[in-house]
Amino acid sequence: MPNIETTGQDGHHLDQQQARIAGMKELRGAFTSLRWRPSYRKGDKPLPTLNLTGPPSVTAEVLTEFDRSCGNDPRARLPLADSDAPVDVPSLVREAAQRLSTHSHWFEPALRFPRLDRVLWLLEQQKPPGTDRKAQRRHIYRRFLAPKSRTSFTRAGRGLRNFLLELMDLIVTPIIPVLSLISITASSVLDMAFSLIMLGGIALLIGIQGLSMTMSRLLALRFRWFLEQPYMCLSEEASRKFSEFALGVIENRHSEQHRDEIDKLVVNAFLQDLSRAYVRTLLRRAPWARTNYPVLLLQDVTPGSPGQRLLDLITAVRQDTRKNVDRLDPLLLVVSSTEPIAAPAATPQPAPPPARPHPQPPSLWSVLLGRRSRPRPAAPAPQHVTVSAGTSSGVAVSPQEIDEALEEWRSERESYSLFGPPRMLIVGLQSGDDSLMRAGDGPIQRPRRRPIIAHPLLAVGLVLAFLAASGGVAAYQVTTFCGTTDIRRIEGQCIGISDGSHVFDPVLGPVFGQIEAQNAAVDTEGDDYVTVIYIGAMSTAGDAGENALLAGVHGELLGIATQQMQANQVGAPRIRVLMANSGADFEHGERVAEEIVAYARQDSSVMAVIGFGQSTRGAQDAVRTINGIGLPMIGTTTTSRDVAQISYAKYSRFFYPMAPYNEAIAEQAANWAKEGVPSEAEEDEQLFPAVGDVDVFYHESEDDLYSEDLGQNFHDFFGPHQAEMFSYDSQGKGISQGVQQACEDPPDLVYYAGRSDHVDQLMDEFENSRCTSVTLLAGDDVTQYVAQRYAEGDTTAQRIQFYYTPLAFEKVWDSQGSEDPIDVTNFYEDYYKLRETLGVHQIGDQVDQLPSPSHAAMAGDAVDLVRWAAKLATEEQSSLTAEQPNSLPRDISFALSKRQGHEGVAFNGTTGAILFGPRGSAHKTQDRVIPLVQAFPLNEQQLIARCGKLVADGVQPENCERSRRPISDFPGADISAQ
Repeated sequence: MPNIETTGQDGHHLDQQQARIAGMKELRGAFTSLRWRPSYRKGDKPLPTLNLTGPPSVTAEVLTEFDRSCGNDPRARLPLADSDAPVDVPSLVREAAQRLSTHSHWFEPALRFPRLDRVLWLLEQQKPPGTDRKAQRRHIYRRFLAPKSRTSFTRAGRGLRNFLLELMDLIVTPIIPVLSLISITASSVLDMAFSLIMLGGIALLIGIQGLSMTMSRLLALRFRWFLEQPYMCLSEEASRKFSEFALGVIENRHSEQHRDEIDKLVVNAFLQDLSRAYVRTLLRRAPWARTNYPVLLLQDVTPGSPGQRLLDLITAVRQDTRKNVDRLDPLLLVVSSTEPIAAPAATPQPAPPPARPHPQPPSLWSVLLGRRSRPRPAAPAPQHVTVSAGTSSGVAVSPQEIDEALEEWRSERESYSLFGPPRMLIVGLQSGDDSLMRAGDGPIQRPRRRPIIAHPLLAVGLVLAFLAASGGVAAYQVTTFCGTTDIRRIEGQCIGISDGSHVFDPVLGPVFGQIEAQNAAVDTEGDDYVTVIYIGAMSTAGDAGENALLAGVHGELLGIATQQMQANQVGAPRIRVLMANSGADFEHGERVAEEIVAYARQDSSVMAVIGFGQSTRGAQDAVRTINGIGLPMIGTTTTSRDVAQISYAKYSRFFYPMAPYNEAIAEQAANWAKEGVPSEAEEDEQLFPAVGDVDVFYHESEDDLYSEDLGQNFHDFFGPHQAEMFSYDSQGKGISQGVQQACEDPPDLVYYAGRSDHVDQLMDEFENSRCTSVTLLAGDDVTQYVAQRYAEGDTTAQRIQFYYTPLAFEKVWDSQGSEDPIDVTNFYEDYYKLRETLGVHQIGDQVDQLPSPSHAAMAGDAVDLVRWAAKLATEEQSSLTAEQPNSLPRDISFALSKRQGHEGVAFNGTTGAILFGPRGSAHKTQDRVIPLVQAFPLNEQQLIARCGKLVADGVQPENCERSRRPISDFPGADISAQ
């Protein structure tokens, strides 16, 4: 096959072709930029006339593209070469107004041309009979005010639809709902009389506005403008009396002597109507929504044609009315012709006064009335106008030069007074440019959108919103509580204590109903029961449907319900459970803790508070509050030691964490990472690989006591020179950048110390990164994420080797060397049975409602631990007095902790042996079970290793001996902690 090379001539042809395509793109962009309307602060500017020259077929196609790009914005295209094209200026202007008024955006009023309608009506009238001048004027006056005179020659602004849209055009409409809101709110605070006064004020305001509209139409619109404009005022009396002016127009409408004046009157009315439709005031909304100028497309203009005359008249009228700077017309003219059209000669302008260094802002009245002071140019205007070549001289520029020509015109405009040089931007087109217009990159640039505040439905939306808000305010004042006085609504969340009758989130409804039924079966008249209060984040800050963050709490509640059911079937002491919602992320932990304290002072059956599942500042505040009355607290999944810190260097003596602290989890994870986990089946195979360097990702937040603590501990245990830290914020910002940096030198292991909220984002970033293979080890908080992914069936469609260290795992009891003196299968069997009974076992559309079994086991052990401690304390002691004034008597602390002269008895639970340390270590659990589990990509989670004692008298597995740091080495340790 022969080689094909591009010759120099072909390459030059391609360069020219690309240049022409780029030029057409610039032409489209220039047209769009000319249509864009500046903001109110910048003010409207005069527009040039864009003259497209070239073959008629090419210019017609370009005009078609321009017409299409305008969308629903007002535009009119007049093909003057057609046989039925208008032959005079009034007919041409009428046709342009008709077409401009047919295009409008959804729910926007169409352009109206009331002045032009009145002028065209005058041109259609016959001179009244008779010779009496006064009688003729009276006749004209009556006919002008008659309903028949309101016929629209331009078909603009008529009909019920447009009338209603014009009423909505009033910018005063949004004031009505505001006053309504004030009225409703004030009536609920003060009295009904004040409300009636406010409603009366609203009605008065509407009446004044309606009257002002009527007067404006009767006076300003119908008479005053005709007497103020400069055309056809043939006598002094005609400039003072409308009837004399109208009679002069009717008498001379066919006069060649006054033809120019008549045509200018028509053009002036047309331009002034456009100006009025676009002037922005506080009393009208629609002009603010019109962010693009109207376009008049004149096709096939020839010298001496009506189109050429219309262009000349528009230029002349603009020059004659230049003193009315507050009424700049917004019309953009685009003209096509075979040869350049010469612009009319420029009229020299006198130099304006010197510019002030600090111009005065417009006054309030000028804004209300839509009048703006004359903008002062930066430099005095020259006395004579010089038009540069390539513009009005008749020399056309290529499309590639349109941007430079436009910028030149804009810069030159500043020195020619406000209306700029009377010149055209002439663009020469060649054959084939129409196809290049379509071959450009994409469609013509989308015009600017209207501001949201100028949306036509804003007033209606505000009315409905304020009325709904007013009703909501009234309803809120009546229903300050969430169905009961014990639960308050705070920032959209119900905060308080419930026995199951009030559900804090719809997802938790079934398990709340189960606990409520089991509570009802407890005989509260007797003394063979204890009350346990569970505190947790049982609501989310977002929509009720966003319940993925409730998987942990949901699991804990199901575990509590399972353990309560088992305990109450065995006998005394029976368990009664109350639920205290602390809000999302324990945001209202301190407040609900105060309610718990008040409740516990009144109910002596309250034995302990369990939960505190999130290591946050809110949980720490709750612990400090409850600590004041000496009520024992058991943390279910609390792993940060700081949660137990009640003051500097002092830990609560009443807080007992069931989970190992972060330093224990991080130390064991670091040991596994450094040494690996060999397979017992294959000698050379490792179930978990030993690694040399690690990147640690953690959530950086002042309110989060978990993530940075866990990540820093892992970093310290693994080795500062072998581990690098990457942080991210609550919105996940920093994860993407951290992954990119990590993959520049891929680590052997990624340790994720964050929460379930952002692990999915981290996984996606690594899946799409340059890292070819990733081994990820995560902390315990991702248990919710793992449970959800398995519920969705999305566990194998990824290449990341995902390991994590949950706080509880059912398969640890199947590990080699485990001893099982207790029947842990009973709990899990009852748990899964209850989950299925309550209908929360489905997968598919309800995967977010699937609870976490690990959290269920931890919470179940907490309830069982309280019951076990109560029984043990009852057997050893008959009573126990309070240790400090105003504290309630408690009788389970001796069984929960090691006291001087008394060794606490270890508790064997579903999650392993539980033995609390001394107060100086914040009751750190001893030899707590820590499993290492591989979650992905597998069809079923696999236990890789576990450390810790399953039973109190059991033994540690091999290679699980952790370092024994003295208590004094722990941060803030104090033996005298209270």
